[in-house]
Amino acid sequence: IFGSAITGLLQMIVWLSPIILLMSTTLYILPAKFSFDISAGQMIFLLFNFFVGLITFLGLFAAVGSIFESAQEAQSGLMPIMILIIIPFFIALTMMQNPTNEIAKIASMFPFASIIVMPAKMMLVDVPTWQFIVAIVVNILTVIAIFPIAGKIYSVGILRTGKKPKWSEVIKWLKYNY
Repeated sequence: IFGSAITGLLQMIVWLSPIILLMSTTLYILPAKFSFDISAGQMIFLLFNFFVGLITFLGLFAAVGSIFESAQEAQSGLMPIMILIIIPFFIALTMMQNPTNEIAKIASMFPFASIIVMPAKMMLVDVPTWQFIVAIVVNILTVIAIFPIAGKIYSVGILRTGKKPKWSEVIKWLKYNY
């Protein structure tokens, strides 16, 4: 997980470096309709949100990866995690029409969804401070909840060999005492 996190952060640096360079050098020659109106607080939130989202999904992927023995078997286990990414993405797309709708409001403070929806929402409308705080707290609590669960699944799943487990068996792994 640590190596994947470093890779993800390095990838973010590679993406942000040209953007920051472009913004700092061409800001005065761009037409007025291309304005970059991102505050330092928003940039810090975006970076923090990226890091928390990265850690959240790395924990989930590590847990699923430890359950299955081959990449082909793992494909079936990845679908629930991919749904946790796809649904918030589509909610964020619907915000282009109406960024203040109730679904977007709830999703921007809901575990897994807030990682994608809140940054999109804050680029479209002014978000109250309390919603930022709720999103941050929810995301941190999600990470805190995921890692013990992922660790337990990993400790049982990595030692187990043989047939492909059912999801009910994986839930039983969480009840094992080690």
